[in-house]
Amino acid sequence: MDDYTNNEQQMPDDNNQLGSSEASHFAQVKSRALDELMKILPDANGLTPERRFDIYLSAIRIAGNSQSAEAALGAAMAIEDRDKRATALSELIDEIEYREIQETSDRP
Repeated sequence: MDDYTNNEQQMPDDNNQLGSSEASHFAQVKSRALDELMKILPDANGLTPERRFDIYLSAIRIAGNSQSAEAALGAAMAIEDRDKRATALSELIDEIEYREIQETSDRP
């Protein structure tokens, strides 16, 4: 039997608890990976402005911080193709607007 099958047989009856633990572990790994990515992204020379923008937009969606929004704006402005730059700027505006709506609706 492979490890996956063995692990599957050894799982506790309470799958919700295991799922929560797994989700928590994945969230921790994702957070650490995002922190490391944000440290090295400014110096990553092999990325196109489009890819850099996509990464910063993902960081906004994951962490929701304004530093990533500023960096995403800079990356969007570096996109040479006007249509792609317009699309990136529109996506950034939409994401910021979504965040503003979420913050407003979360307030008591």
